[in-house]
Amino acid sequence: MSFIELLAPAGDKDCVIAAVNAGADAIYLAGKQYGARAYADNFSEEDLKQVIREAHVYHVRVFLTANVLMRQKELRDAVSFVKRLYEAGLDGVIVQDLGLAEEIHRTCPGLKIHASTQMSVTTAEGVRFLKAHGIRRVVPARELSLSELSLLKKEGIEIEAFVHGAMCYAYSGRCLISSFLGGRSGNRGRCAGTCRLPFDILNDRKEPLFPEETGPGGTTVPEKSGSLYPLSMRDLTTLSILPEILDAGADSLKIEGRMKKPEYVAGVTAMYRKYLDRFRVWDAAGRPTPWVVDPGDIEMLHSLYIRKDLSTGYYTKRNGRDLVTMEKGGYLGASEELLAQIRNGYCLSYRAKKVTGEVKLIPGEAAELILRTEEGKEGHAVGGLVQQAKNRPLSKEDVAKQLLKTGDSPFALNEKDITVSMGDDVFLAVSELNALRRAALEDLLQEYTLFPGEEEKAEEQAQAAEMPSGAPLKKDVYAQVQTFEQYRGAIAGGITSVILDVVGDNAFWDRILSPEWDTLRASGVFHLIALPPVFRESARPYLQEILEGLREGRFDGALVRTVEEMMFLRENGYAGPILADASCYQWNRASKKVLSPLINGAVLPYELRIEEVADTFLKNKKEDDFFLLPLYGRAELMVSAGCVKMSAGCCDQKEAYWSLRDRRDMLFPVHCICGKERQLCTNVIYNAVPTSLHGSLQDENLLKPDAYRLSFTTETEEETREVCAFFLAGLAGEGTDRMKLPAVLANDSLPSGETTFTTGHFRKGAI
Repeated sequence: MSFIELLAPAGDKDCVIAAVNAGADAIYLAGKQYGARAYADNFSEEDLKQVIREAHVYHVRVFLTANVLMRQKELRDAVSFVKRLYEAGLDGVIVQDLGLAEEIHRTCPGLKIHASTQMSVTTAEGVRFLKAHGIRRVVPARELSLSELSLLKKEGIEIEAFVHGAMCYAYSGRCLISSFLGGRSGNRGRCAGTCRLPFDILNDRKEPLFPEETGPGGTTVPEKSGSLYPLSMRDLTTLSILPEILDAGADSLKIEGRMKKPEYVAGVTAMYRKYLDRFRVWDAAGRPTPWVVDPGDIEMLHSLYIRKDLSTGYYTKRNGRDLVTMEKGGYLGASEELLAQIRNGYCLSYRAKKVTGEVKLIPGEAAELILRTEEGKEGHAVGGLVQQAKNRPLSKEDVAKQLLKTGDSPFALNEKDITVSMGDDVFLAVSELNALRRAALEDLLQEYTLFPGEEEKAEEQAQAAEMPSGAPLKKDVYAQVQTFEQYRGAIAGGITSVILDVVGDNAFWDRILSPEWDTLRASGVFHLIALPPVFRESARPYLQEILEGLREGRFDGALVRTVEEMMFLRENGYAGPILADASCYQWNRASKKVLSPLINGAVLPYELRIEEVADTFLKNKKEDDFFLLPLYGRAELMVSAGCVKMSAGCCDQKEAYWSLRDRRDMLFPVHCICGKERQLCTNVIYNAVPTSLHGSLQDENLLKPDAYRLSFTTETEEETREVCAFFLAGLAGEGTDRMKLPAVLANDSLPSGETTFTTGHFRKGAI
């Protein structure tokens, strides 16, 4: 096999040393800003430059994580920050924001850009899009199977696959639960870990389920309320399936853990180094025996700050109870003896890089020192004027003694490797000898700014395919509905534009596919069809059905949730209007510019304040720009490959709305999207209350977009009608203070201090 990279995390300098000494080929880290682990120690800019040089001494690459979504006002500074590190030798940058990726590619053409797992890349369509925009490596969604991983690799791009560490319940980047429940956005690196809290599972009749059967591994699943942890993922460990991951095309094996301690980084990195090297020998020999992992090594991994419940993740299965903890998660303890062994072996200082030294001390001339590595790198320093000794002259032993003090630098000198050329009776102050040594070491370190292998060259950017822009979207109030009853309620409430959010095998979809749809659909109503929350390879036949419906004129346009879906429609010749949902993140004008060739409009972001949205998108907007503002509806808090029905042992492959109940007795609807023989299997967890801006309808500061959206999930036909009529009247200028609130927004039975709705982040934004 070609070179396989072992990629280790580094939250601070001690972790850098641990990773390098333990055998990492590359490390990933972040600055004080722009990284998706804002609560790690992280690095100052000068520290990052120093780490780049030190890591390069050991032929270890350094990748910067700048994988948060960027506000417009941050974009310029973020690009400048990355460019300065690029000029200091940075080997790559991991990004989530499409606008940032585009700007980095433009200003740093030789810098390798990696698409973060926060982009949730799931199909070849997504890879083709990213390659056309300068991306050279993809970190796919962690939910992909081995076969899906291999399909991405066939697109001719580097694949970086997670092999060890903590897992998210939601598709990375498709989670707003921490943001909406606590104001701390995962898209900004401040996830509060809400999924690690207890939740009860309730079925479609609101009955709590406490499974009694024995769970995986012989543990009994708790039966009492508030004791289940159905969203808490087991930690990932993949030594047992390492050959399968490599056979699927992984070019880089990524260890999670920028919040972890140096002992974790060192121990885990050393273990995967051991088995990656073992794999090379085993593979080169023709794989003569079954792949075996030593039980003692597994036991050691379990003792390094990892959760007691482990799995091989989604690589070999779509979902299941054995991927989540169900019980309260906890960490297996590590023995102090083991930690001390790892600490002493890897974590105290860099392993010494041998150098030789030549020092010249001639009276009347400047002191001079040259340090050389075995690779031929040189560090050169010129110091103060050497004097004739008046009292005690310097000896060669005195000189060597000072030069040997290389401190915490990566370099080490032996006395026998120092050549001293000096006159008789010379003198140079010890402080000047020390300064000479430090200057030579720094100069030598500067030689490692660039990676000591082949320098990265700017690759010619593939040209994005010319995509038809399609017909314009209708400027209107859209009702997004999931049932035929909601559809009827929306039409009765005065709606003339509808988004059909219908996924999989249900009665509404059957009606839409039937010949009677032409008579069922309301005359003169503009219909968009919503594509699934996630496009996985198994869903391709279903997307083909939607494409045929668009071609046949059953729908007037499409709402897409991912870049993959945009590309699927355009690559298959669809030239009609496409509206991008808020999950196709556009937080700045640069990201809008990247997506504009594929779409005709976009739903405005959920996590920006109204003022930020206006400044970024609505001021000085172009004539063909189209923006839709969500006015009402439950926010999608999580889109997950996991399934609460499966975790409860109740999978019947039928679509339904179940619920999760938190510690405050709030109910979070869970749309269990099933059917199609589980081809579409996805859970969407919605907020317990809808976001509603009904109190701002008469506010002159309310955004004036091209269109608005009212989204419906669990509402009845009558509730849908009431909401639609209320908002249409409010937008038409009728004073909402004189209008009766719809029942879903005016529940007077709630305890004091609780509310039936939220205004989301439109007032204060997410941190």
